[in-house]
Formats: sequence, structure tokens, C-alpha cells
Amino acid sequence: ASANTQAKIASGTLSNFTSGTAISSLDGWTGASEGTQTITVQHTDKAGNVGTVTVDINKDVTAPSISSITLGNVTLGDNTAKITSDNSVTFTVTFSEPVYNFDASDITLNKTGTINTPDIAVSGSGSSYTVTVGGTTAITGDGTLGITVNTSNIVDCASNALSAPMTSGTFTIDNTPPAVYNVENNCDGSPISGYTYNQAARITFSEGV
Repeated sequence: ASANTQAKIASGTLSNFTSGTAISSLDGWTGASEGTQTITVQHTDKAGNVGTVTVDINKDVTAPSISSITLGNVTLGDNTAKITSDNSVTFTVTFSEPVYNFDASDITLNKTGTINTPDIAVSGSGSSYTVTVGGTTAITGDGTLGITVNTSNIVDCASNALSAPMTSGTFTIDNTPPAVYNVENNCDGSPISGYTYNQAARITFSEGV
């Protein structure tokens, strides 16, 4: 008699099995629920001796998802409104479970106005990553800046692909200094509308200061 190896998962039926066979092809895989399942492997040698071994695996067919993309703190500007002239900004990307293969190629920059194309870097591991935009090539120009995390390469440990992309909120990038738009003086003693008599001048800027 020839040697023979068979395997099954959970309550499936033993079927022929060779090295490299995908676990998902084993009898019983489809009906088995997610979570810990037992694989049974049975080998019969040429003399008819039968050896059996079992091993527990975790069945995972649920795709990972993006839980959130959070805008990082700014150094220069308004941290609440996320208005800044910083050379770089950061985003924290949180996934529903640990993922792999997440890098700069999975990110699209969403920019408006005159903003340049700064570099993108990704750091972190597991389910939490930091995306830095402008780490080497500084952000220049004015407008809004955000990111989209795409589904291209990102998978979990069971090779389930990311379920859907997500687009972040935006920073407002303002690298243009305010300018004096108008000055009204009161040297002739005439009142300026909306101001008390003894105020000497009203200065109007090009933006809020």
C-alpha cells in the first residue's frame, strides 16, 4: 500500500492532503464558524500504520476596516481649527485590527489651492499608524490638505484585504502673512464710525489677526 495523508477541519470529512494545500480547501472549512477551529491530519504509512495529529487555528474571514483618521496637533497656528503654517502635519490612522503592508503608496493627498506635493511617510505597527506629510519636502503654499487611505495593499494576518478606503478631515495651510489693508486716522478730530472720539486710528488687516 502507498502512504497517504488526509486532513479535515472541524467536523468535516478526511480528504487527501498534500503539502502546500490551502487550509480553506479542507472539507469542513465553509461550515466552520470564525474563531478557534481544530485541524485533524491523519497519515497512513506503507505498512498501514496510522498516525493522527491535531492543531488549533484561528479562522478569520472578516476584512479589516479603518476605525478613524485623526488630525495631529499643530505647532504653529490654531490647534482647534487646525489652521497652521507648519512645514509638516500628521494623521493617526487606526484600524479595527492589526494590519500589514501599509505604506506611503496606499495614501492619496487631497489638496486645494497652491499647496505643493510634499513627501509622505508612514510609521507604526499593529492597528495604529502615524502618517507624516511634509517630513522631508516641507509643505508650501496655501489651501487645505488631507489624505485618503486606499485599500490597495493593506491586509490582516489572514490576508483579508481592507474593506473600504477612508478620507480624513483637512488642515488649513496658511503660509501668507497678514497685510495692512487700510488705515483710517482721526488726526482731524472727526469721529470714525463705530469708534469713540478719542481713538486715533482704525487699522484693517487682510485677515483675522
